[in-house]
Amino acid sequence: MIRNLNINDLVILEKYAKFPMPNLNNSLYVIKKSIIQDERLICSFWVKLTSETSLILHPNLSRFEKTRVLIELFQFLYCEVQKLGLDDSHLFIENNENFVKLLKKHFNFKDNLGTALYIGKGDHRG
Repeated sequence: MIRNLNINDLVILEKYAKFPMPNLNNSLYVIKKSIIQDERLICSFWVKLTSETSLILHPNLSRFEKTRVLIELFQFLYCEVQKLGLDDSHLFIENNENFVKLLKKHFNFKDNLGTALYIGKGDHRG
């Protein structure tokens, strides 16, 4: 049975979380539910509206041009995401270890905890 999540659910399950518990009072959390089986809480879940950014750079940019583009892009992105009331944006880029290191060092990007997965239209099986 799926029902609305309550604070007691979080108290029970928080010790099993491998990530910091979010502030579920934030209006971006649009679904907050728990699953009960045989009168026992077995799962809590929530859905947060979030931002996804995809980035493609022309491969022939000089380091100087790339730096200028990234500075302008991320300043703009930060402001726009804040205007929308979002806390963050997930960035998807090509697999390029050096570029990832640059983004982490100079622009404060961080690794996601866990494995990034997605489910989309037509992916449901049931």
